[in-house]
Parts: sequence; C-alpha cells; structure tokens
Amino acid sequence: MGNSKVIHEYTEKRIELFWWIFYLVVLTVGFIIGVTLIVFPIYLLIQFGAPWLLILYSFILLGVWIDIKLVYYTPKMLWNNNHLSSYTLLENKIETK
Repeated sequence: MGNSKVIHEYTEKRIELFWWIFYLVVLTVGFIIGVTLIVFPIYLLIQFGAPWLLILYSFILLGVWIDIKLVYYTPKMLWNNNHLSSYTLLENKIETK
C-alpha cells in the first residue's frame, strides 16, 4: 500500500456571511413572533378581561410550536455549518475526514 495518487479533493463550503446573517435575522424574528403569540393573548385577557378574547388562546399553541421548532433547528444549523464533510478521491479508494 504505497503512496496513492490524489485524483480529487472536495470540502463542503461554509455558508456565506450574507446568508448566515440573513438566517440569524429570520430565526430571531421567528422566535420573537412565537413569543409574541404566546404572551400577547394572555396580556389582552388580563388587560381587558373580555370572554371573547379566550379565542386568542389558540394562538398560544402556534407560538409554542414555532418556538420549539426554532430552538431545535438553530443548533442543528450551527452544527452543520461547523462540521463540514471532506472527501479525497485516490486511485484505489475514497477517504473521508
């Protein structure tokens, strides 16, 4: 098993800075919207006390769902951007790093 000749090397690219900032802004805005959907119906019911405002409680579940999805998605996106695949194609095998 002597020295094998490298035919091709490939490493996945990181997300460009513009898109990284864009994703973080979208995630932050989405999280704020989710928190607002959770807090605002409770605030309105306490502030005004009208029974018809109980209808807005259905938005609390939507806000919780949005925030849970974003909390699970954000670390996954960070991990995928920091742990990039790298492949080397040699004459007789393929190596990964």
